[in-house]
Amino acid sequence: MLLKDKKRLGIGMMFLFSAIGLIVSLFNFFLPASPIRYTGGAELVSLTTLTMTLLSGLIYFFRHDHYRWIHVGVNMLMMVLLFGTLCAAYFLESRLLFIFILLAGCGWF
Repeated sequence: MLLKDKKRLGIGMMFLFSAIGLIVSLFNFFLPASPIRYTGGAELVSLTTLTMTLLSGLIYFFRHDHYRWIHVGVNMLMMVLLFGTLCAAYFLESRLLFIFILLAGCGWF
């Protein structure tokens, strides 16, 4: 019972912090005073955080699915998105986005 609660907590953390990361990345993309506004990197980070938010929602709804290859594929995709977005947030020097994506990664682990 406790393991299932931890699973739901981790998925909830991923969804919450990736959604907050999406808001921060869109804020960085459209803010006129931001040095990374309308850049390709900011657009890519916005797209990957949107994808992470959608995938974490799908993981929550299909967590009782019994196909192992779906779980492995989605988890590998989520891991690549997390590490790629962390690197991009670091290179774009967006500390707030880096922190939220790091917290989403903690929820994934």
